[in-house]
Amino acid sequence: MKNEIILSSSLPTESKRGNIVEVIRKDGLKVFLDGDIELDNIRKRGSKKEVIMAVALRRAQQIARNYASKYAPELINDFNITRLIEND
Repeated sequence: MKNEIILSSSLPTESKRGNIVEVIRKDGLKVFLDGDIELDNIRKRGSKKEVIMAVALRRAQQIARNYASKYAPELINDFNITRLIEND
């Protein structure tokens, strides 16, 4: 957990934009904590590669669901937001 960040309002590497908190991790990666608990935990503790893959997967899920709701509403239930990490 070497990448873990500690949030403090006095940190120069933190800024807030509405409900999103922008943070620069110790390894230099800039992440945006948006309240998605599972994704925010990956953003805080994952490797750079894990963070990028998790964000890409979550955004792809959101885009697919949004597209289905707009152009094929009958398929909306086929495009759910799923967990990024499976618990054993």
